Amino acid sequence: MNEPNAVLSGRPHKASHHDVIVEAWRLFEEVGFESATMAQIAERCQMSRRTLFNYFPNKHALLFPGTDESLEAFENQLLSRPAEEKMFDALISCVDASNSKMQELSKIYVPGPQVLAARLSEGATNYNRDRWAYELEQIALGRLGDSNEARIQAALIGVVTAQVISEIFKLMRNSKQKLTEQAALGIVLTQLANLFSK
Repeated sequence: MNEPNAVLSGRPHKASHHDVIVEAWRLFEEVGFESATMAQIAERCQMSRRTLFNYFPNKHALLFPGTDESLEAFENQLLSRPAEEKMFDALISCVDASNSKMQELSKIYVPGPQVLAARLSEGATNYNRDRWAYELEQIALGRLGDSNEARIQAALIGVVTAQVISEIFKLMRNSKQKLTEQAALGIVLTQLANLFSK
């Protein structure tokens, strides 16, 4: 585990989000994702299971570090886009901008074979898909307002997001060469743009 920033004498240090992910990924590589438990992760991080669940709601959340930061960056980007810009164009611009955050994280967190396999599993894909779809729907509402039309449009953005995430992970699973999430995202967004430009 990484050294804590400061340790008060006689008190155990608190593991950061980064520390927890590092320890969880080590455990996943040692025993496999399915075999590892949240209790084992908590023990390695010298925290209670309850505290660990305050950091991460479930084991799948540990597979996708930086999701909160990426969503926050996406929201800030979307809300700062020009009001007259079409929503689809604004969303694509935000994806491009938040892609740099994903690239930063991919340099910090390099999954080993067990973590990568777990990330590509159906359960992890579903978790990631549902999280992004829900959050982007909420973020879109922040830009669109609170009318019936806005709620319908935001819900449709959530549906499209869910499908985009599903297609990204399907591409990664089925690709003969190892595609990164960024590369798969690029392929899916190109097809989405082609669809809406016809």
